[in-house]
Amino acid sequence: MNTQSDTVWTVREAKSRLSEILRRARKSGPQYIGKHDQCVLISREELEAHLEPQESLSTWLVNHAPKVDMPLPRRGESASRPVPFAE
Repeated sequence: MNTQSDTVWTVREAKSRLSEILRRARKSGPQYIGKHDQCVLISREELEAHLEPQESLSTWLVNHAPKVDMPLPRRGESASRPVPFAE
């Protein structure tokens, strides 16, 4: 038995009880078919939830960064620094 489903359907059962398996996939979650080389039947809603584009790391960091009110110097007003290796 699979821990995520109370039933692992045999291929023979799946062929004869397809309507029930489809109903259970919509209402109860993934349905497992096959004892050895297992396949999983899931609802369209569950598939689409997994296929939605994920937010990129850079976008996530920008959206979740702490909001800090910090004054920044105006351009050209920062103190000049020596440039290393300049002749």
